[in-house]
Parts: sequence; structure tokens; C-alpha cells
Amino acid sequence: MKKTRFTYILLAAITLTVSSCGDKLDIAPTQSIDQDVALTTSKDVEAALIGAYDALGNYYVWGGQIQMSSDLLAATNELQWLGSFVDPGQFYDKRILTNNLYASNIWTNSYSAINICNNVLANIDKVDATKKNRIQGEALFIRASVYFELVRLFAKTWGDGDNTVNPGVPLVLTPTTEINNGSYVSRNSVAQVYAKVLEDLIAAESLLPDAASTRLQVK
Repeated sequence: MKKTRFTYILLAAITLTVSSCGDKLDIAPTQSIDQDVALTTSKDVEAALIGAYDALGNYYVWGGQIQMSSDLLAATNELQWLGSFVDPGQFYDKRILTNNLYASNIWTNSYSAINICNNVLANIDKVDATKKNRIQGEALFIRASVYFELVRLFAKTWGDGDNTVNPGVPLVLTPTTEINNGSYVSRNSVAQVYAKVLEDLIAAESLLPDAASTRLQVK
């Protein structure tokens, strides 16, 4: 009888333990959040802007890759590429193939930063009135600066032919939430890209404060 009672107690303890562990492990996934939930408050949008700064500092954006690739592409006799990596060598030789990983990563990560800014700008009305201008100005500045780098790297320079005809880069100005057939947009002209860069920078200047010791923090 004592043995049977002990067995029941042991089974109950095991069941309770398994149930308790299951509750702790049964959590909602956090690697992705629905758009309707992700940007609902001012703090959400402010946090997204910090994500734009993080994307801007990516190795393939302002972390150094754009600068190095630009130098290699413009190089003549003042420097040489002697490394064994194929991708930077193609920039130096001015023979960049479609499967060049440096070009692909610069393009993908740059548009990722732009897309974060587009999400911030699309939800700017949710930001507290005291912070709205600065958040909007920062997002416009980041987007413009990335487009400026892209059009310089992936298009003909200003004045090399007809700026209104020369292909620039695609201007994507609204949030991209999924990749579908509509995501494959055409390239805007060099003139259109520069015009948008100037428009965003002028707007950013009017929205940002004249002086600030630190950028806006999320609190």
C-alpha cells in the first residue's frame, strides 16, 4: 500500500514538472513581429530608427565596404589590389560580374537600411509631437545618404552623358513588407535619384535642430 501511494506521488510530481517546464518553453516567437504590432507607439518608431542607425553601420554600408569598393573602382595607378579575393579584384579591374558578393551585399544591406527608414516615415504620425520633427529628419537624412552612396557606386557619375536618361538606382520610398512581383522595380534615372536625395536632405535640414550634443534617445 505504501509502495502504491509513493508511485502515485512520484507520477504526480513528474506530471507537474513536465507541465511547468512546458509552460516556460511555450513562448511566442520573437524573431519576427507582425507589422501591425511592431510599430504602434512612439517608442516603437523611435526604436526602429535606432535600427536604421545599426543598419547604416553595417560592414557593407558605412562600415567600410562602400568606401573600399569605391576606391578600388576609381583606382588607376595610385593603388593596386594584390589580394587573392576575387570580388574586390573585380572592382579594381572594372569587370564586376553579376555574382559579385561585395556588390550584392552592399546593395542588399543598403536597401535594408532604406526600408527601415521608410517604415519610420510611414509611421511618423505615431511619434510624440515633441520628438516628431527630429525623428522624421533623421530618417530622411539616413535614407538620402544611402541613396547618395548607391547612385555614385552603381550608376554613371553626374554629367557623364544625359543624367535624365542614364539609369541610376531604384527609388523605393514606401515600406517593403514582402517580396513579390511588385518588388522588382525599375531603376530611376540618375537625375531622379539626385533630385530625391536633395529633397530629403533639404527637408531633413528644416526638421532637425540647429545644434545637438547627442542624438535622440529612446526613453
